[in-house]
Order: sequence, then structure tokens, then C-alpha cells
Amino acid sequence: MSNTKAISTPDGFGNLNPWAEPAWYNSLNSPYYNDSHRGLRKFMRTYIDTKILPYSWEWEEAGEVPEPVIFSM
Repeated sequence: MSNTKAISTPDGFGNLNPWAEPAWYNSLNSPYYNDSHRGLRKFMRTYIDTKILPYSWEWEEAGEVPEPVIFSM
């Protein structure tokens, strides 16, 4: 068992341990990863945390995701 503890980034996403994330995610600037990507990441994380995760075990036990949820995505 490892004694290594994950170190979170200041914004709470990702991991600062070496090579745990793509280089452009935490340290190297990339012309391809910009504020629109960060905005999408924030939107998706909020959506998943509020609309999916609270019901995920219920859906897992039922063996399906309700159709209205699928079509509202």
C-alpha cells in the first residue's frame, strides 16, 4: 500500500502529483486549452454533481437511466 497522498490543484480539479495529469492541465501553457475549455469543464462538473451523481446509485440498481434524463442531456 502506498503512502502517497493526492495533492489537489488550487481550483479543486485534477492532481498535482507528477505525471498524474496531462502537462497542459496544470503547468504548461497550451494554445489549445483555454478559458472556453475551463468553462466547459466547470459547467460539466456542476451538471454531473447536481443532476447525475445524486441519482447514480438508484439508476445503477434499476439497471437503467430514465429516458427523460437521457433526452435532457
